[in-house]
Amino acid sequence: MAFSILPLEAALLLEALNAQEIILDKQEGHCIFLRDSLCSLYQWRPVICRTQGMALAYIDQDSQTIEVSACELNFPPDAAIEHDELLFMDQFNERLADLNLQYCRQNDLPVGQRIALADLPACLR
Repeated sequence: MAFSILPLEAALLLEALNAQEIILDKQEGHCIFLRDSLCSLYQWRPVICRTQGMALAYIDQDSQTIEVSACELNFPPDAAIEHDELLFMDQFNERLADLNLQYCRQNDLPVGQRIALADLPACLR
């Protein structure tokens, strides 16, 4: 499970982690921040975690279609997903990308960098 986050999200998460005592789950295939099947970072969790399991929608400008990404555990392949069940991510992702770009430029970080959630503990003070 190799979820990754943007440098801006990592910085905010590290700020919260440095103020908390977090016990990590080292079990293979599990998020290291799950504790007794619950997220130990719940109030600070990044976008990838906040949207996990939801029906996400992206507008393909070239083909003028809506692309849907949905977890098969929540939405079986043959399930009809209604328009009002979709979380449209384009505007949100654009805003997050803009904020991340500003953060990376201010901190001399590579713009295209992503950080694996599992690597965050190594960054703690």
